[in-house]
Amino acid sequence: MKAIYPLTANPWHYGHQYVYDAACEMFDGSVVVAIACNQNKSVADAKFLQWTINPIVKNSVIVDGALADYCSENDIRVVVRGARTGYDLDYEIGYASWNQEIDDKLRFAIVPSPQRYGHVSSTAIRELNGLGKIQEVCRYMDPMVYYRWARSTDDNEASLIPKKAIFFGQSCTGKSTWIQNYSKAFSHRICHVDTEIWNFVEKDGEYCKSLVKSFRESFLQAIDSQDHYWFVNLVHELGQTVNWEGLFGGMWDSYDFPVLGNYWEYIPSKLLAGFRIVKLYAQPVLRDSFMRAREKERGLLPGALIKRVEFLDSIYEDAPFQDEYVIRKTECYGCQGKGKLIPFCPQKMRKFKLRGFPVCPDCGGEQFSER
Repeated sequence: MKAIYPLTANPWHYGHQYVYDAACEMFDGSVVVAIACNQNKSVADAKFLQWTINPIVKNSVIVDGALADYCSENDIRVVVRGARTGYDLDYEIGYASWNQEIDDKLRFAIVPSPQRYGHVSSTAIRELNGLGKIQEVCRYMDPMVYYRWARSTDDNEASLIPKKAIFFGQSCTGKSTWIQNYSKAFSHRICHVDTEIWNFVEKDGEYCKSLVKSFRESFLQAIDSQDHYWFVNLVHELGQTVNWEGLFGGMWDSYDFPVLGNYWEYIPSKLLAGFRIVKLYAQPVLRDSFMRAREKERGLLPGALIKRVEFLDSIYEDAPFQDEYVIRKTECYGCQGKGKLIPFCPQKMRKFKLRGFPVCPDCGGEQFSER
């Protein structure tokens, strides 16, 4: 059974989190957070609120209309609400009655807030934050949620979701080519973090220089020995030495950071809150083709990169969440994914061959990738 948790307050605090977690326990995680649009909240405001809670809410939607209608259209039978006081409870009873006027099959589950959150409200948080009491506010908000929401209190581009993005994903998923095309379309400047990180670390003294040298020398040794534990420890040691403020303070618009998850705990939330987090995923057949293309580009024998990619996969850590999920997939002009050859335009095929796209394993025709 699915449940929905309507959210109208802004920002999201630990009181909301308590109700959401309780709902997830009751309904085995099948809980949707509904962000309502109303007279006081535009669609743009709702999208911004949705972006602020992405770090801790797995499934959220924007509802522009009656909640009961949305529940009926999406086969949701239970609405979860929170109540701090008797006054809240009286309000929730009236709220439930009006929604059941629209859909009498709708049921309501009210979760009482614990005493420690009884005084916490979004209104109080906004007022305290306006007075500069950030330390007090952060006691009742997730750090990432707070710093994302705090963008709405800035003077310039206050309520906009950041245009800057961090792209991450496993090795050989076509990140470089996808980001280059993305950056050209939006005139973005790319920072390849894997390369730039060494420059920032090496500027921080002799110890950091020796650490980077050790990291580079040990990488190939770790692949041969498959010593994952030792190498991961070195990655974490490196993460603690990076000048993250300097790295993310550069004049870049997009960051190609495949191993974002490995360094996540060392990057300050305040910095990460200034970016959209985008994960790239490629279908296995397309990933194999990217690997073959990279081997050809570097003049390596077929299969030379397999061991390296397998090692990188073994130490890869996903970021805890993503704001966007881009799936790179393939389609074939020869068989259109059906394994059956059909007529196609030879001139179009020649164009795709010049661009170096892979060969369809079913019919031998050229493929193209899309997002």
